[in-house]
Amino acid sequence: MLSAEPAMMQQFKADKHLGKRIKLSGFQKTAEVSGASGCWMRIDNNLGDIV
Repeated sequence: MLSAEPAMMQQFKADKHLGKRIKLSGFQKTAEVSGASGCWMRIDNNLGDIV
């Protein structure tokens, strides 16, 4: 059982995606999860603020 929170992260410029929808999808294979497990997406503006 892991005591840390493993994560995968990807960053990219939004220029090509302005005004378009973005879909997040994923597959998780888990075992012995004692808390929670999930996928999430965070969007920051050009100043680094979460929007």
